[in-house]
Amino acid sequence: MWNISPSRTLLSGVVKAAGPIAAVFAVDPNPSAPYLIVLFFLIFFWEIGGQNVPNDWIDLEEDVRFGARTVPIRLGVEEANVIIFGSIILTVILSGILLILSPVTFELPFIIAFAFVGFYFLLMPTIKLYQSEESSHALILFNKASYYPLALLVVVVIKLII
Repeated sequence: MWNISPSRTLLSGVVKAAGPIAAVFAVDPNPSAPYLIVLFFLIFFWEIGGQNVPNDWIDLEEDVRFGARTVPIRLGVEEANVIIFGSIILTVILSGILLILSPVTFELPFIIAFAFVGFYFLLMPTIKLYQSEESSHALILFNKASYYPLALLVVVVIKLII
């Protein structure tokens, strides 16, 4: 699909977000609609800004050779970086909103931990990529963003254990 349209990025975000939504229903057959909507968009934007577009950025030269129509090829690297930056900002904001909507109450240390996770795994590498426009920074963002959901899970598990 990468040789047809950059719109596959949106489809990838929807598919990636569908799994966590299904997991919520496995635990709670009647979850809060606002919680589900925020969770969906959090995962959607994380996939686009932290995984999909950075990965296309990394493969830019190869994708050009193969005639792919990815976001960085169709829109350019600068526009791809804007999409990444906006998606990551939305991801971090939505993770904070998800804390508010969560049935679990998170005290200040856990809110700070969530903020730190977002800053370290998403914002720092995104800012470096945005400033440098080097594919090595796209790879760093992709790798660090891959650990973002796990890092959030660790914070939540620690909260539930304590």
